[in-house]
Amino acid sequence: MGYTTVIYGDGGQGKSLLALRLAMAVATGEPIFWRGIQQTGVLYLDWELDKDDFLRRAYAIARGMGLQ
Repeated sequence: MGYTTVIYGDGGQGKSLLALRLAMAVATGEPIFWRGIQQTGVLYLDWELDKDDFLRRAYAIARGMGLQ
């Protein structure tokens, strides 16, 4: 908490999906990886995805989390 997190690696490894899933867990306060999470605001920045790709992924993850 209070620190910036950067996920770095080769393309096509799922970094954006992982970061988005983590961000959604923090935004909702849902535990992830068998650990509790303190709900708080999230700033998600991705220079590779456009708006449509981001929304498609975000809605798919939300459905998987049981969110509407």
